[in-house]
Formats: sequence, structure tokens, C-alpha cells
Amino acid sequence: MVDIIILAVIVAVLVFQLRRVLGERDEGEQNMQQPDPFSVKPAANPIAQSPLERALGAKPVDAKILTDGVPPSNEPLSVNQGLQQIKDFDSEFDERPFMQGARAAFEMIVKAYARGDLETLKNLLAPKLYDHFAEDAKARAQKDYTMETNIHRIVHATIVAARMVGFEAEVAVEFISEQTSVVRNGAGEVMAGDPDAREEIRDTWIFRRDTRGTDPSWLLTETRE
Repeated sequence: MVDIIILAVIVAVLVFQLRRVLGERDEGEQNMQQPDPFSVKPAANPIAQSPLERALGAKPVDAKILTDGVPPSNEPLSVNQGLQQIKDFDSEFDERPFMQGARAAFEMIVKAYARGDLETLKNLLAPKLYDHFAEDAKARAQKDYTMETNIHRIVHATIVAARMVGFEAEVAVEFISEQTSVVRNGAGEVMAGDPDAREEIRDTWIFRRDTRGTDPSWLLTETRE
């Protein structure tokens, strides 16, 4: 009985680790206002923003003013306001090539996680998230389990929130994709999933980049509902 319980927990982790929202929503749910992806967990020790920096179109003030104790606004930003805020710090930011990169990163991360390719994940994930994924991949390898994930298509990908936290840009992207995921044991037997079934998966991924750095890469910091 203990072995069965442990097996059930491991399989659940392997199949659903990257999935924060599952299943279809009915029409009533779709019409509900979506929650602010950034309101779930506040950033740790955010740098206070001055009223000038919050004024859209204004150039960001220097770091001394940013940290002078002015409390940040609690009012949520619209997507356009958040994107403009990022552009005020990084004039080269463009949401179109960003989304091209986000879609590519989505496929790379999902497939690398399934393969247990930690080298690829390390280059695409923030350290804390990488450690979490690495633990799951190592546990799977110890049990001699393999995971096969096929992304048939990305149905929808859109920016649902954006903002600056100090000098770090954050962009939340909602992905709706059709996937087939299967977990097999060492003998090739299917432990979870259906190799012939397509499942619609909803994920919201949060990417972050330090605008002060020269590295243009964005790292995935969270996956959430």
C-alpha cells in the first residue's frame, strides 16, 4: 500500500509539474475578469518607485530617487502601461520579438523537462525554479521512469501582465497548448497519460530580465495559474 501511494505521488508530480491550469473553462468562466498574475506573491524587497517613474512616457529617474522611500503604487497596471514602463527602462524592448522568444522557450522548456535535459533547463530557468525542476528530473531517473511530451500546437500565447520591479522587467505570458504526455516505467509500460489523447493545457509563465545587464536573455522565474 505504501509503494502504491508513493508511486501515485511521483506520477502526479511528473505529469503535472509544468501545468498550473488544467481542463477547459466554460463560457461563464471565460467571461470572468482574469486575476493579476503579479498579485499572488509580491516580489521580495521591491525597489520603491517615485511618482515620476510611474508616469507613463516619463524617463526613469535615477537609482537614488528610486530608493528614497517613496512607497510603490498598489494600483494594478494595464498590459500596455506595464509594457510602456519596461520600455522606459529598456528602449530596445519590443513585445513582438519577445513573444517569438517566449514561444520558443515554452517548447524548449517543456521538451527539455520531459527529457530530463538539465543543461538546457539551466540556461532558461531562474536558479530557484531550476533547482525545483532538477529535483523532479533526478527523482524520475532514480525510478527509471521516462516522460514523453509532444506539443502538437500552441493554440494561444499572449502577454497578460507586465511591470518593472526595481530595475528588473517582468512579463507574464499565458499559453494555451495541445499536448500529449506519457510517463513510462523501465519496461515501457504506460504509468500515466494516454499516448493517443491530446489535452488542452493552460499555463501562465512569468519571465524576468535585469534591464541593467547586457545579456538580453529572459529567464523563466515562475509557472502559475
